[in-house]
Amino acid sequence: MKCEAEVKDKNLSSQWEETDFDDCPFDIEERELEKYEEEMFRHETLSDPRLIYEFLKTKVYHQDEAAKAVAICLYNHVHGIPNSAVFVGPPGSGKTLLWQTVRDYLYDAVYICDASSMTKSGFTGQNKICTPLREINIQKHDHTPYIIVFDEADKMMTPSFTRDRENVSASVQSELLTLLQPSFKYYMYKTEMDTRYVNLETISWIFTGSFAVAAKNEANKASSIGLGFGAERKQVKAFENELTIQNLIDFGMIPEVASRIGRIVNIHPLSIDDYKYLLTSHDASPVKKLEKTYGLETGFINQHVLSANELTNIAENAYNSGLGVRATTSAIQCQLDNYLFEHFDEL
Repeated sequence: MKCEAEVKDKNLSSQWEETDFDDCPFDIEERELEKYEEEMFRHETLSDPRLIYEFLKTKVYHQDEAAKAVAICLYNHVHGIPNSAVFVGPPGSGKTLLWQTVRDYLYDAVYICDASSMTKSGFTGQNKICTPLREINIQKHDHTPYIIVFDEADKMMTPSFTRDRENVSASVQSELLTLLQPSFKYYMYKTEMDTRYVNLETISWIFTGSFAVAAKNEANKASSIGLGFGAERKQVKAFENELTIQNLIDFGMIPEVASRIGRIVNIHPLSIDDYKYLLTSHDASPVKKLEKTYGLETGFINQHVLSANELTNIAENAYNSGLGVRATTSAIQCQLDNYLFEHFDEL
């Protein structure tokens, strides 16, 4: 069996030569074949943004526009065009999951950092704007163009003042600004052993966050439109209307950073019916994931742990609380843990 693949793009890591797997010992043949198939899947998928989009839709439910935006960003990035984008939406709606899926299945040079605890230089704490750059430089992808994802970026951009009335958030963003559009090509830092460099011109910068305050403010504003004598108040829920860059500036993003965001992607909350379908039918169902994790037969949780009414209640609670898919997963996990504890000897 002859297997040959040529990876031409300089940003894709592996170069495969003709290999005769029939002449290899079985265990080596199997491992090499798995590596080959995985690399070919990645290469084929990354060659077409539509294939990236279709794959992401199998992992994240009902966020088609967001999946399309990620597909475009990723395709551009691996073909030498860095991106900057902000993904906005309620908790548990798939903002981070989309980029985790990219990292785990398609392009592992994705670094997801927690932006909620970032502080400015000179303040206490180890999590700084430059921390991701130092971390990626000691990984195995030293020369691979990275996608850096600032998760919970809204926390980093929420105005916070010292006793001297200095806006720490604005200071942190000012440090970020020097990386988004640098006056120098390389970020340089010294270690005890050597001096290291990171090419800033190849990095894509992604920000994810709920920006819940901005969403609520926009909903209140939309709800008040038309008020007056004889006017009927229209109640608008948070995240029902899409946020704009101006909304994020009003929230706390400094204009200089906002001007360097190439795309804003709004991720919409799921409906109760969406949650019901996700829990029972979609490939990314938390129920199916938990059954796979615990080695349970497909349908086990529906048959033994949760009734249809209980799943409906979980879907309604996730919708009403605004906590999203994470809330459904936690609720199902709790019920499953209790069942396994009580019926351990029967399994």
